[in-house]
Amino acid sequence: ERKRAEQNLKKSEALLNEMGRLAKVGGWEFNVETRDMIWTEEVYRIHELDTTYKPTVDKGIEFYAPASRPIIAKVVQRAIEYGEPYDVELEFITAKGNHRWVHAKGNVYQEHGKTITVFGTFQDITELKQAGRKLLETNQLLSCISKSQAQFITESDPMAAFGKVLDQLLVITESEYGFIAETLYDDKGVPYIKDFAISDIAWNRITRELSKKASTTGLEFRNMNTLFGAVVTSGKPVIANDPANDPQSGGLPEGHPPINTFLGIPFYKGEEQAGIFAVANRPGGYDEKLVEYIRPFTETLANLVEFVRGTRQRKQAEIALGHASRA
Repeated sequence: ERKRAEQNLKKSEALLNEMGRLAKVGGWEFNVETRDMIWTEEVYRIHELDTTYKPTVDKGIEFYAPASRPIIAKVVQRAIEYGEPYDVELEFITAKGNHRWVHAKGNVYQEHGKTITVFGTFQDITELKQAGRKLLETNQLLSCISKSQAQFITESDPMAAFGKVLDQLLVITESEYGFIAETLYDDKGVPYIKDFAISDIAWNRITRELSKKASTTGLEFRNMNTLFGAVVTSGKPVIANDPANDPQSGGLPEGHPPINTFLGIPFYKGEEQAGIFAVANRPGGYDEKLVEYIRPFTETLANLVEFVRGTRQRKQAEIALGHASRA
């Protein structure tokens, strides 16, 4: 009978361990008097440690990210001294250096007002946090796209509308400044760009005049030996997180604000390159993940440029028809 009970206990422990592994949640207990700390197998797994490791409260706190350590240290101390339970979600760094998010819950057992043990659960919630962050990013992107499209319904001036679209672009790319431009071709088929919107980065009299012109008629850029020129001529995104040493960079005019990081992306309507946009100075730089994330916004820009072109062509046709009727 005893042997059967031991077997059932082992089966129950195995089942609990398997359930903990699937849910990524483990249990722990700390004896205040003896200072002994007990972890379940899943807690070891989350820490990426072997079960031969001897945990302590102080060692456990050291696994939390620097910004999280004071928080977990405080709630644990209050649990021990005042019997206060806690429930926190904090950043965590495993023994192998992997960054995770954990949900730590602590409860207290007391006798005569004195804390005997502190115990609780410890769960890896990294995937939940990532899913939540992705949902927020998606909602932000959809909001920016919606606001951008709305500008062309409420704003009669395309330049002003693109200016507000640029504002949305800077938000979703976390960039300091940038521009949106149409890709055009001269009589010889050589490409150049004319901006629809550009951030105001005037740094002297000449550039202030250029900035003023950009806000009314748009600026033309014909030098393709630059980072944005490489976007036009290659027809592909250009990422430069060290622009000063990038072979595609054409340098900066004297006094120009620094470009620490750069991203330029072309956008297409069918097979035709409708335009490009470029943004600069995102903290931490740009990457392919961001390029993919903002792809729906890039496609929206192509549709907006196509809308402006269609409006322009209709106006030109109306003018031509007016001249013909008066002839």
